[in-house]
Amino acid sequence: MKTKRILLLSLAAIFTVFLFLPVLSVPARAAAEYVIDDAGVLTEEELQKLNGTLAEISERHKLDVAVAIVNSNSGGRTIMDAKEIYDTAGLGQGGDKSGLLLVQDSAKQTFAFARYGSAEVVFTQAALNYVSSNIVEYLWQGDYFGASLAYAEGCDDFLNIYEARTPYVNNDSKEDTPNNTPDISNNYNINGATIAASLFFSVIIALILTAPYLG
Repeated sequence: MKTKRILLLSLAAIFTVFLFLPVLSVPARAAAEYVIDDAGVLTEEELQKLNGTLAEISERHKLDVAVAIVNSNSGGRTIMDAKEIYDTAGLGQGGDKSGLLLVQDSAKQTFAFARYGSAEVVFTQAALNYVSSNIVEYLWQGDYFGASLAYAEGCDDFLNIYEARTPYVNNDSKEDTPNNTPDISNNYNINGATIAASLFFSVIIALILTAPYLG
């Protein structure tokens, strides 16, 4: 009887492990690089502050907000390389790799946006006009740190507007923020609470299955 009980408990433990295994096998997201300074115009302190600000905004809204500064006169990457910059920086959240990238060219004082996943829905032309209005004055002065911070704040403001389902229209565009689009905040991440819940329910199921044989 004792041997049988040990065998059943062992089977229950194995059953629990197999239920828990899919959770453990979910790959963790690699650390994203929210600031890419190919042009070398930012100080180390500015890089750290800006990266921390963009990381916090990205995690809170479940959509990556990033910035790249390039120098098209140096023979390196340009605004046209936005997708390659986005991919190599490990950017994008969820299956559709949602995010918005601002690429600034320090040589020509021009900039462009690259939208991916749900950012294509969230950041309409009206939204991009709103964000752009916050950064042009800094770019004219060659202040790429100020422009990047203003971009981060503009994105944060607009994402708050979007998530509150408050349409935004600027004077240059008739385009509204959709009110019937999916809530981008309702993404589920594998975290400590998820793992604990999975393990708890696995143990409960295993005990229920073996309880009749443990008496």
